[in-house]
Amino acid sequence: GRSPPRSASALARLLAVTRPLELAWRLLTVRLRCTPDVYILGEVRCGTTTAASLLRSELGMQGPFTPWVHPLAEQKESFFFVGHMWGLVSPALYP
Repeated sequence: GRSPPRSASALARLLAVTRPLELAWRLLTVRLRCTPDVYILGEVRCGTTTAASLLRSELGMQGPFTPWVHPLAEQKESFFFVGHMWGLVSPALYP
């Protein structure tokens, strides 16, 4: 088995593709935020991206927080339910 690299360059690469300050802020304010009003679920190529972009542009809704800096996940992929997988948020906090 390989162990993860523990060097400054590895940390720098991780910080380059994540939003560490925004992620820390969201973890600190998890109890103050409300749950999403709308959650779009769907299969691949079934129109979920179009539906989400229409909701954002026409109704002024806010897209989900995405901890990764990636053009395909920006304001599209939600990580709302993964805090417990990272061991940072108790599953009891989810509605």
